[in-house]
Amino acid sequence: MKFLTSLALVVPLTLGTMALSHAEETNPIIKARMEAMKTIGGNTKVLGDMAKGETPFDAEKAQAAAATISQTAAEVPALFEAEETSATSEALPAIWQNYAGFSEKADALRVAAENAASQITSPETLGPALGAIGGTCKACHKDYRAQK
Repeated sequence: MKFLTSLALVVPLTLGTMALSHAEETNPIIKARMEAMKTIGGNTKVLGDMAKGETPFDAEKAQAAAATISQTAAEVPALFEAEETSATSEALPAIWQNYAGFSEKADALRVAAENAASQITSPETLGPALGAIGGTCKACHKDYRAQK
């Protein structure tokens, strides 16, 4: 539960920062990355809001959100092939210094979200599934995202 509370605080802050960055970014490669992360964050928020009871649990919506996270996570490595950075980008050079490790972490998110899409059937299954998704996000952000 402590993790869900932390996730509930981090996701809105991240989405707010990302919205400002998107408006300023002009590089189409970086903008596409930001949009992908916004998609992942927005769908994680859908799950988080259900887990916190802020919105009613809906298995179909939760499964769809997890499936969208999985599909988007599958696209992440390709979005970061080009070593592009800017003042609004939060991508660290470590991505390209250890691209294989970065890709593995993106794939871990894809797998966690894919599993969640089939496992979320009740409010009781939502928490563990969200925890697995959030854990993969945190692991990647720790190594590959600038903390602002």
